[in-house]
Amino acid sequence: EARAKLPEWFGPLLADPSPLDNRWMQAYSVLTVCRMLYTVRHCVVVSKRAAKDWARQSLDPGWSGLIERAWHERRDSFLKARQHSDPAEAAATVEFIRYGLAWAEC
Repeated sequence: EARAKLPEWFGPLLADPSPLDNRWMQAYSVLTVCRMLYTVRHCVVVSKRAAKDWARQSLDPGWSGLIERAWHERRDSFLKARQHSDPAEAAATVEFIRYGLAWAEC
């Protein structure tokens, strides 16, 4: 089910990434992709922390910084939902979503 939900949930962000111009949404998207990829691989749902740790160890190491920054951004969600994300982080998140969709198809 996670494999089927990935393109349903994140495909729209590839077509229109404007929702990622939100600090909360940007971080949420990265961590949710991590959780869904973990589920695709292991057929079980785990915490954000467990999925983040697995992703940093198991996915391409080039994503490690984005994943770690997303982990730290999850705090103060009420405030961050009202702030713009860094354009470079939003762009990297789009690329991470593309990577995640391709990875899940392996």
